[in-house]
Amino acid sequence: MAVVALVLSAPVVRAQGHYDELPFADPFEFDPDWQWFAPVDMQHLEELSPKKRANTGWFGAYDVTRLWVTRPESANTPLSDKGVAGDWGTGHRLDLGFMRENGHGWTGGFRSIGVSQYHVLLCEIEKDLFDVAVAQIGDIIGGSPFNYRAFPVRNSINVGNLTSFELNKTWRKQPYRYGGIFEPLMGIRYGNFRDTALAESFLITEELEDPADPDSETIDVLNWNSNRTITTNRMLGGQAGFRYFTNYRRWKLSGEFRGFLVANFQTNDRVSNSISGTDDEFTTVFTSVHSYRTEQSGVWGYEIRLESAYQVTKNIALRGGLEAINFGRGIWRGGFPTIVGQDFSNRDEQKLFLAGFTFGAELNR
Repeated sequence: MAVVALVLSAPVVRAQGHYDELPFADPFEFDPDWQWFAPVDMQHLEELSPKKRANTGWFGAYDVTRLWVTRPESANTPLSDKGVAGDWGTGHRLDLGFMRENGHGWTGGFRSIGVSQYHVLLCEIEKDLFDVAVAQIGDIIGGSPFNYRAFPVRNSINVGNLTSFELNKTWRKQPYRYGGIFEPLMGIRYGNFRDTALAESFLITEELEDPADPDSETIDVLNWNSNRTITTNRMLGGQAGFRYFTNYRRWKLSGEFRGFLVANFQTNDRVSNSISGTDDEFTTVFTSVHSYRTEQSGVWGYEIRLESAYQVTKNIALRGGLEAINFGRGIWRGGFPTIVGQDFSNRDEQKLFLAGFTFGAELNR
């Protein structure tokens, strides 16, 4: 009976001993008063010690991000702009987590940001050829967005989308002498950067209907070519860092740093399409070539956040800040042939850097 009692009680004892390390807390463990929109009592707020001003329980934050994204090292990027030219993209960031009274907690985050920069040239053509182009090429690119006789020819400059998830274990240390609080963190990070490279050409030439007869009528010949490469960088690995914040009246100033090392599993999918046809017989010749490649690499990087939050109500604050994310060598971007004399595009060891502004709101953070 004694042995049975020990065996049955051992899992319970272990679960209690590691309760602080569980990734999720009981939703009813904390006892909030739910008065999120109550006004701020400044007298009471200034009398609190730094440790008491650091909130516990569940928290969340949402931010809109406006980040500058570097361009790929491709044929469309001049040598002088490689690694320094970029374009602005808009995205979203969501942070969730909880912190217990004993200084143990968990944080999770999700972000998504995209940039879409093309060089578009409008080619005006006759109605007969325009109808042929819409009927044949429209099946590939989704039709023409114009109601007049013009067809878009697009070449990508900077097109990509980044999504990432992270889960971190956090610890809250005792406040420093002047009230600052240090929170180290350690966790896992997953990121997916999807790059699109597109090169199109559209050409109309006049040719003899019968090449053997110089006196035959001339006809218009349409030639359209498209090279589209979609490269996916799936990154998974670990990260470590910290968060430091301090309070002054209604303001909270904070800084965060994360350094990460991830494995990058890359796929490169290229499709080349070519269409040619004439306006008299509406004959069309369509060819398509598809190629698929995979690679693996390692990527190191870091993320830095500097933010200030203004307490609007008891538990809600508006915040804004600066952010920078750097992925070192190991990102695969680009995909179409390079200009003669320049370095090769479609390289799998490029850099990716994002930096810009954030603005959002936080609840009980």
